Amino acid sequence: MSTNRVVCALGVFLVWVAAPVSADIYTNADGFGVAPYVTFDEFGLGPKNGTEWQAWGVTFSAFDMKTDGNDGYPGIDGPNLLAYADPKLRIDFDEPMTAFAMAWITNPGTTTFTAYLGGSVVEQAALATDYDDANICYSVFENITFDAIEGTIDAAFLSFRIDNLQVPEPGALLPLMLGLATVVGCRRRAA
Repeated sequence: MSTNRVVCALGVFLVWVAAPVSADIYTNADGFGVAPYVTFDEFGLGPKNGTEWQAWGVTFSAFDMKTDGNDGYPGIDGPNLLAYADPKLRIDFDEPMTAFAMAWITNPGTTTFTAYLGGSVVEQAALATDYDDANICYSVFENITFDAIEGTIDAAFLSFRIDNLQVPEPGALLPLMLGLATVVGCRRRAA
């Protein structure tokens, strides 16, 4: 067997092992147990356009966003991102993610979370959301590859707060990225 075929087979194996096979979208009290990546303490309180966190590889899109110091809610500690009068928040990542968690509170209702990869819907799930139940303050996405998350609120009063975004360590994506790069390289050589 040629060296090229062995390398290509290794690439396919890495993609197979590292690629998520089914999505887990759920709520709990603490995310998935890693230190927050974005805490919203990074910039002062006041209006935000969502691009302030580009250096962290993440941007936010919603109408009338601001960082706010009101932290009397489960999962919200200190400054957080607050949006009024908009039923939708979109979070875009510079790189594909395989897991993500955030404190997400709304008025009592349902939030539909949609995960995207390259503009296509990967997964969608509707979850009960609230502002005072410590058991459901974190929305968690695992075992799925995505580059954007959108949360759409169905509640009587349209506002939400998010805080303490958690993402996996960068090394967690290494096998998937190496496998994909290897497969792409093999396909180019074959062409």
